[in-house]
Amino acid sequence: MKTRYIPLLLLLGSTTLLAQSPNTSIGGSIQIGMDSSEVALPGTIRWTGTDFEGFINGQWISLFFRSKFEREATFKVGIDQPIVMENVTEYTVPDGWNLYLASISPSDRSRLLFTVDGSFFGGFANNLYPYGHTLALGEGMTITSEKPLDFYGYLTPKTLEYFVHQLSASGISAPDDAAILVTTRYGNAGPLLIDRVRMRSVVRIYPGQRLNSVAGDAEIIGCYLR
Repeated sequence: MKTRYIPLLLLLGSTTLLAQSPNTSIGGSIQIGMDSSEVALPGTIRWTGTDFEGFINGQWISLFFRSKFEREATFKVGIDQPIVMENVTEYTVPDGWNLYLASISPSDRSRLLFTVDGSFFGGFANNLYPYGHTLALGEGMTITSEKPLDFYGYLTPKTLEYFVHQLSASGISAPDDAAILVTTRYGNAGPLLIDRVRMRSVVRIYPGQRLNSVAGDAEIIGCYLR
């Protein structure tokens, strides 16, 4: 007989727990407005246009378990702008946007070779970029080629800072406040080193670590992960 009252006891227990915590019951949905404020009261929730975030410990944190990189590198319907270009010899990523390309090739289907802000790239035999993208370019970066190029992909509102760097024996160090994600590598620099330890492949380095090449130079494109 006593077992018949177990579900009722559980229900009463859960109701008691709910009653002990402040809560609001609303019939229907709630729309949270966009907010670009850098600071807010702890516990504040906002909509950025691409993600819901909460303010805690002096910073905005995504309410989804995805990194800023994953959110930017994933196409978002209604926000990102698809782009298709044909017979282009120069293109500059517009202000406020980053460019993610799914494909890039010479219009005459010859060897792929171009420059990004003066650094040579092509072939992508050593492309490290995930999510199926062939190339990522940041705001203000310019791609040029002697031969016309065809490419397509999408523009997304900038949340990441991209850079181009000629990697040599002197290397590059990640700043104290960010990791570096290497998205594209081109050149004959041999194996890469992290803090003088040889690595088969390198995608990211963490704050305070240094990335350099064993021999020769390599052109890399990367972004800062903060």
